[in-house]
Amino acid sequence: GQHRQPSSGQFAYCAARKMEKRPLIDSQDEIPSGVAGNKKLVIVVIAAVVLIAVIAIVTPVAILVDKSRSGSDSDSNGVGTCIAANYEPYYKPFYESPAAPWKRSVAGPPGVLLRNATLLTGLSGAAGKLVGHDLLIVDGKISQIGVGIHAPGAQEIDVSGGYVTPGLVDMHSHLGVYSMPTDAVATQDGNEMTNPTLPQLRALDGLDPEDLAIPQIRAGGVTTSLVLPGSGNVMGGQAAYVKLRDGSTVDMLIANAPRALKMACGENPKRVYGGRGQMPMSRMGSGWVMREMFFNAAQLKAQQQQWDCQNASSPATNPRPADLSLEPLVAILNNNARLMVHCYKVEDIEMMLRLSDEFGFTIAAFHHGLEAWKIADEIAARNITVATFADHWGFKLEAYDGSVHAPSVLAAAGATVALKSDHPVIFAQYLMLEAAKAYHYGLDETSAIATVTMNPAKSIGLSQQVGSLEVGKDADVVIWDRHPLELGAQTVQVFIDGTLVSSSNVSFQPQPPALTPATLTYTGPTACTQKPSASYTVVGATVYTMDATTLTDANVVVNNGTISCLGSANDCPAVGDVYTLAGGVVTPGFVNAGAPLGQVEIDQESQSADGVGSASGGENVWAVDGIHMSTYLSRHMTAAFNGGVTSSIVSPLGSNLVGGIGAAHYTLGAVIDDALINGHISLDIHIGNDVKGTVGSISQQLSLLRAAFTAGNSSTSTGPFADAIAGRLTVVAHVNQADEITAVLRLQALFNNFKLVIYGGAEAYLVAKQLAAANVAVVLSPARPALGTFDTWRASATAFSVLKANGVRVAIGVIDSGEVRNLRWEAGIALTQANVSYTDALASVTKTPADIYGLGATGVGRVTVGTKANFVGFSSDPLRIQSKISLVALGEVVACNPQQF
Repeated sequence: GQHRQPSSGQFAYCAARKMEKRPLIDSQDEIPSGVAGNKKLVIVVIAAVVLIAVIAIVTPVAILVDKSRSGSDSDSNGVGTCIAANYEPYYKPFYESPAAPWKRSVAGPPGVLLRNATLLTGLSGAAGKLVGHDLLIVDGKISQIGVGIHAPGAQEIDVSGGYVTPGLVDMHSHLGVYSMPTDAVATQDGNEMTNPTLPQLRALDGLDPEDLAIPQIRAGGVTTSLVLPGSGNVMGGQAAYVKLRDGSTVDMLIANAPRALKMACGENPKRVYGGRGQMPMSRMGSGWVMREMFFNAAQLKAQQQQWDCQNASSPATNPRPADLSLEPLVAILNNNARLMVHCYKVEDIEMMLRLSDEFGFTIAAFHHGLEAWKIADEIAARNITVATFADHWGFKLEAYDGSVHAPSVLAAAGATVALKSDHPVIFAQYLMLEAAKAYHYGLDETSAIATVTMNPAKSIGLSQQVGSLEVGKDADVVIWDRHPLELGAQTVQVFIDGTLVSSSNVSFQPQPPALTPATLTYTGPTACTQKPSASYTVVGATVYTMDATTLTDANVVVNNGTISCLGSANDCPAVGDVYTLAGGVVTPGFVNAGAPLGQVEIDQESQSADGVGSASGGENVWAVDGIHMSTYLSRHMTAAFNGGVTSSIVSPLGSNLVGGIGAAHYTLGAVIDDALINGHISLDIHIGNDVKGTVGSISQQLSLLRAAFTAGNSSTSTGPFADAIAGRLTVVAHVNQADEITAVLRLQALFNNFKLVIYGGAEAYLVAKQLAAANVAVVLSPARPALGTFDTWRASATAFSVLKANGVRVAIGVIDSGEVRNLRWEAGIALTQANVSYTDALASVTKTPADIYGLGATGVGRVTVGTKANFVGFSSDPLRIQSKISLVALGEVVACNPQQF
């Protein structure tokens, strides 16, 4: 066919270069003097050879790319003018974005009018919050915002002063490419880990629109997601811009969206390929393969530009150079695609900045970026977004130095901060909770809302249509049952493009009372030094003893590490160091079960962990033997203590059928002997798919357990199974699936109804009546179960309320060591969502787990005279997001205003 000729814009580019035929890479080497006379001949010969080689290689794969739509590669890839010249390219790619906008398949009302709303618009400053406003939706767009809007025929919704936000924008999600169930090989399509550099891949091609996580995520208020490939490769591929609509993949795609490319540096690629003895196995290797690919892309770009600059009187005889594997990188170099880079550490971020300077491209966002706060000014100066976690950290070494203060530090420096889910790492239904955490740690109200609305919309190039409540934008609108930054906030209704896509049965909640924070003051020689104090008193607080009494304006007196008096100032006069917390609240120190505090410091560094033993002889493994109170920087233990979690219950690591003997310890102490509460509190067993690596079937797992209990059910038997049958040891069954839970209940009935606790219990609510009848308690972990695996397929966020309603004792457990500090927030969410009393919610992280594991007599989980001092003081209600910890007391030590990293 006829080849197109350069456009006038391309002639301008050529004129700027003075039609120079420059070498693709300038050489600095000199030609030796002995061949100087043949310099021109050498150059001509080399040029001829190179030209022949280039033609031979490029011609079979040469492609003219039709990118006439907005956000595409424009003239740099031979668009528009190619069509004008009647040239028909033989490859027309369908990229992530359809050309035509999505249309509603079902006709809606002529309009939807939200009355009397508090609009949290996603904008900054005074425009970020509009009280008592109406919002009118017409034809999928926000038509009007104001007071007293008149809209005849529109469906009216009286929000009654409640809160409305834009649809949330999650700029880092793997929904649809890591579909549920996440332990199914068939559903995992996010990483093509066969080559470290595969920028040509497209998340679109692996996106499952029927991922059952999507409706749940949508119910959490997320309406737009940037679906990215994973981070196993240095260059993972191209993102898909989607709205969480029902239908096919095409129905979800956003019309005329930009392009985005995912890259990754740091530990993930080097773990994947280094384990194979393949490059990259180091950060140097990752840097090199990136540079090599951009070098090749720069060459291709130069070849295309030189091809475009051919004189109109000398039409091209070969197709325009192109290469599918390099085309996305050429788009980056031409500033026609947005680059999203997974980086955690400063050295990785700075490597990418050097690379961008070397090849002249821009970076739209650093994703994760847990150390970006250390170079906040540089990030801000380059106008790069940091799409980060609020407080997800510590799971690998490059994530160890993340800070909860990072969003505030970055924002103060002028950088754009977005919070994202990395779904399913954080289930994206709870994206707004990430903003609430950032609010707790220092962002103001409107800035926190912007981190999950306008900021990510800007970063991914969609701020012209989503991310804020403004006239003319897409009507992606969320109505909340309370202020969305309050713990437990839920959506009432969610609209996408003006269509109602999610509706719940929750109702608008009254605004909770404003909190007046108490200020801690103190006097005394050792007060707030965290040195042992022979005696001290906390004065003037409301004290939740968890022993059926709540004291107001009370004193807690401690002598030699033991609570000696608890009551009024007259009954318990202050002694020693005095901590005044008038108007504040004191609760027992929180008790967490399940996280491996002291057993693992960094998940992906095996040398920082106790390790997992063999599958045999598990009953003789004691968790206490693997607890180290100090490993590396011991940040997980410190974070837990500073978060008010003073007691930790652990089981031996791994998922062996018989795990071993559990232990309880305090979260403060130089060595385990200083901190041990009880080294022999439970016999831990595991049932389910996680055990199949050592015991191939669930039926065999139960068979082997029956045999072990049978062997222990003899008058001459000794050991953990005999102790369990005799009631001297609690059996903790780590199990989630409802039928498997009932199998454990049958096992219990066979052997003297031994004391049994279900840990995990995602589907336990389905057998709540049986659990209550057998007097079996549940440690719900996670506290907000969500479907994810085959074992948790019927999980429900209502599990806590259903179990409580049926009389089951329920404790909340956090399995992730980095999340233990948030245990009280999980209780706060249970309070607002599970229809339980305040004391029941507080008991779920204090008294109840202590009693379940037989620790009540030690004073764990209570504030009781005659037991070890073990309590936490708060500025206000501890189950509200705004409350701060004023002090943590354990024995003779008091830590004042403890800070998180």
